[in-house]
Amino acid sequence: MLPVGISHVPRRDFLFLNDAELAVLKIIDRYLFREIALLFVANVAVLTIVLGLAQLLQLTDLVVKKGVPLGGVFLLLLYLLPSYLAVTLPMAQLVAIVMAFSRLATDSEITVLRASGVSLVRLLRPMIAFSVAVGLVAAVFMVSTVPRSNHAFRRYLFSILRMRADVGLRARVFNDYFPGVMLYVDEAERDGTFLRGVLIADSRDPKAPQTITADEGMLFVDPAELKIFLRLKNGSIHSWDGGKEKYDYLRFARYDLTLSFGAELRAPLRKSTREMTPRELSAFIQQQERAGRPTHQLRIEFQQKFALPFASLILGLIGAPLGMLNRRSGRFGGMIASLAVILSYYLLLTAGKSLGGEGVVPAVVAAWSPNLFLGLIGSYLMVGVSREAGLSSMLRVLDQAQMWLARRFPKRFARQERA
Repeated sequence: MLPVGISHVPRRDFLFLNDAELAVLKIIDRYLFREIALLFVANVAVLTIVLGLAQLLQLTDLVVKKGVPLGGVFLLLLYLLPSYLAVTLPMAQLVAIVMAFSRLATDSEITVLRASGVSLVRLLRPMIAFSVAVGLVAAVFMVSTVPRSNHAFRRYLFSILRMRADVGLRARVFNDYFPGVMLYVDEAERDGTFLRGVLIADSRDPKAPQTITADEGMLFVDPAELKIFLRLKNGSIHSWDGGKEKYDYLRFARYDLTLSFGAELRAPLRKSTREMTPRELSAFIQQQERAGRPTHQLRIEFQQKFALPFASLILGLIGAPLGMLNRRSGRFGGMIASLAVILSYYLLLTAGKSLGGEGVVPAVVAAWSPNLFLGLIGSYLMVGVSREAGLSSMLRVLDQAQMWLARRFPKRFARQERA
């Protein structure tokens, strides 16, 4: 329930409030902060689960088809969690702020506070504090936690798949553990790493399948470059090129066959840009420039490591006044408004990334223009709320939008009216 205790005090006198009235204002701040925080936690959980469903299905496939233990899958999910949180934190923050202030406006709590002499601008203090906190956490995630967790994810996935490969090669059994490669051995020693009587059917290139035989083989792992290969001795390669109708036969004393796990390890052997900290990415950009390679896309990724966390402040700037002005549709309308803002932001981000990647606009403009655009909208809304003069025009626009929503979702709005 909304705390009370402030008499009707003109807004100009808030600099001279007594201790009791200041204590009540602090209670109101905590009340609003708690309201936003509870919605924020729920939204983070929902959005993170939604974004992680596709990856969860892929990791579940590792359990079913490749025998990865469940404990390993849970650890992989923990490694992926920071990358999802870096995206969901600003989104959940916006939805929470809009829903919180929409609920306050719908239940007339903002009207009660205004009648008690609390200005609308004074109500923004908890939102500002919350947005700054979320922005700082998102910045730490983007700059430090996400690159390290992405790299740890790839290395740990490689290690558990390598372990399954080590123990998975069995004698006198057709091993189809590696995509496109069927491997048969007469004898397997040292936990399946030393092989005798090797027969391999390699169909990774459908146009030129190969059959490889060897007297001996040894399974090697290169953890530095995240590669697994099979070193074969005293064998032959039989290949058939169907397009040229050509048969090739080759004898070898030693032959190294690189093995792949498929989609799980398609990342490049060196750190990808998603696994680099800003300092590492900056050094990589300079290296690419010295080599004469284009760096437009890399520069955008560098700028986005800072622009995306800053979006938390911009989205908070929009969320509070948007929620205050959302009187009729309640939390449902607040959710629709939040999703519209998020969609607009990521459309602008995608457009900027596309233009910046082609070199049409500088990387700074491509990464920061969505923040600037939404910041201008948020500033306009904030000025309107603070002055309480330009509200009529904004309310008319929102009323028209809510009437359109009521026509599109009549049952939902009818239930809210009855409630």
